[in-house]
Amino acid sequence: HKHNRSLICHYCGFQQGVQTVCGQCQSEKLVPAGYGTERVEEEVAALLPEAVVRRIDSDIAGDRRRFHSLLGDKMAE
Repeated sequence: HKHNRSLICHYCGFQQGVQTVCGQCQSEKLVPAGYGTERVEEEVAALLPEAVVRRIDSDIAGDRRRFHSLLGDKMAE
């Protein structure tokens, strides 16, 4: 999760900080490179600056009821 630089298991809730030093060579040049929903949201917003971009994932919605509530609200807009 970019906002707090952590890895979170969405199954059991385990959290750990993102490693900043390479375990092999001790380089401090590790950078996050995956395509999680946060990164996709940022890329879409950069590509379509006029668009209103919303991300709905388990971090935002939390559970199925909240997801359906958010989806219903967004579909009504």
